[in-house]
Amino acid sequence: MFDVNWAFLIFYSLCITANGINISWTNGGNNQTASVFAAKLNWTPEETRLYNSLINLSSQIGKAVGATYGG
Repeated sequence: MFDVNWAFLIFYSLCITANGINISWTNGGNNQTASVFAAKLNWTPEETRLYNSLINLSSQIGKAVGATYGG
């Protein structure tokens, strides 16, 4: 049998998880459609924050579902 390097595996898993979270936040939070919708629909700053948060949340949920079933 061989020895498992648990410290490396845990650190590697945490790094991969943090990377996935950062990519989801970047893709969801820096979307180009939110500013277009805000201008076209005359959203207030509060509505813009709310709807941008919903777009970000749906992006992350979509990536989680896709990673679960596609991966």
